[in-house]
Amino acid sequence: MVIANMNQKGGTGKTATTVNIGGILANSGKRVLLVDADPQGSMSVCLNVDTGGMSDVIMEGEPMTNIITNVRERLDLAPTSIQLAGVDLGLLDAYNREYRLRDALAPVKANYDYILIDSPPSLAMMTVNCLAACDQVLIAMSCDFQALMSVQLLYQSILTMKQRYNQSLGIMGLIRTRYDGRTSHAKAVSDKAAELYSDYFPVFETIVRERTAIKDAAAARQLIIEYQPNGDAAQEYKALTKEIFGNGA
Repeated sequence: MVIANMNQKGGTGKTATTVNIGGILANSGKRVLLVDADPQGSMSVCLNVDTGGMSDVIMEGEPMTNIITNVRERLDLAPTSIQLAGVDLGLLDAYNREYRLRDALAPVKANYDYILIDSPPSLAMMTVNCLAACDQVLIAMSCDFQALMSVQLLYQSILTMKQRYNQSLGIMGLIRTRYDGRTSHAKAVSDKAAELYSDYFPVFETIVRERTAIKDAAAARQLIIEYQPNGDAAQEYKALTKEIFGNGA
């Protein structure tokens, strides 16, 4: 299964959620490929991989197998760099421009139980590629008002992309992240998200709170289950992974 984690707004905890869910799935025995499709390359940095390659895959047709790097047991990464930012301009008049990622993943899909894509925080050509390539979308929403509003825009974009490029596309659900329990604002936004969107797609009960350990783990180039395996953040991500994937986790 190919799953894209996305939000058109940045700073929603999308990358941390993708990399840590991927690590937990791999730790549970699943074969996982993480695809860094965000030109910021944050997931590649988190996993201490400083050589990109996704731009060559998308622009030049480089085989995905040539760039995939093993980063943990049963956990592989297709890394990227800032060069991926040139995709939108480079693919302006290119043949098959919406399906470059889908076609690149096709030869390796059978090697993995899950392929998790960290998508760009925009609705540009790379995001279109992510939506055309994936089976399901996870929406990561930080618990603030701007992120809440961005979900509605993303939902409409997904419906449009489904109609144009990927008729089998589905929404796996909404993940509430960066929840600051000290503020009434976070609770109000979290509750409003469940009220507004639960009729359209699942809103997962597990909420990932704003925790320094998540940032510290990324800075240490570690997964949260490595950095602080018994901490609250690791337990929340484990519960979230179990809720999303059930027995598949």
